[in-house]
Amino acid sequence: MSYDAAVRLICRGGWPSAVNESYERAVEVPREYIKAVANSEITDAEKREKKRDPTVMALLMRSLARNTATCAKIAVITEDISRDRKISESTVTNYIEALRRIFVLDEQEAWYPDLRSRVRLRTSPKRHLVDPSLAVAAMRADVERIKSDPNTAGFLFESLCYRDLCVYSSALGGDVYQYGDNTGLEVDSIVELRDGKWGAVEVKLGDFEFDKAIHNLMSLKKKMSDNSPPPSFMMILCATGGVAYTRDDGIMVVPLDCLGP
Repeated sequence: MSYDAAVRLICRGGWPSAVNESYERAVEVPREYIKAVANSEITDAEKREKKRDPTVMALLMRSLARNTATCAKIAVITEDISRDRKISESTVTNYIEALRRIFVLDEQEAWYPDLRSRVRLRTSPKRHLVDPSLAVAAMRADVERIKSDPNTAGFLFESLCYRDLCVYSSALGGDVYQYGDNTGLEVDSIVELRDGKWGAVEVKLGDFEFDKAIHNLMSLKKKMSDNSPPPSFMMILCATGGVAYTRDDGIMVVPLDCLGP
């Protein structure tokens, strides 16, 4: 893929009914989905219908979109929404839980390896709207605006990769986590199977970020060496390149369109 093609996939999304449609028709699916969610009544845990403010729900989804693939705390999201509508943290938490219940929001939990070290692990989840096209729609953006903002495109591409990693790993009974600790070391995704085998994935749009990804992967491998089994694989998942290969240091470089069976 090219950078442009990757951004178009982010904006189009992976909706089954839209995959074979033209791009212009396909992007209407997430836009209409966002409107439907904002205006719907979401059943709470006690099966009672609970009305929610459509404006607040739309503002929340826009804030979640702006903070996609990050560990933004509830306080940060609340402050973001409060620029337009005064709201409490408890209300934000309630609305977030509602989006989780209808599978619009997915939380990528922190990975807890069997460590005996004193490293303090990050515990806040990363939040992703279940498809990156929803984030684009919630921000009222389009392919040209996303292309012109590589930083935002990078976070959205991470969400796209997280979605696909979840799909493929679930077929193996695996889960996808994220790693971060108090030393500042972060790795985008950890794929862990039920037998304890794990692999580390850094997501990068282009090869200009590979050096940082390699440093993070090798640092995590070294940090885990005394307290966990070694990683089954280390991978840079990227947009461009056209061919998957394995570097001399064992790190695989895999374009997203080469991922899968």
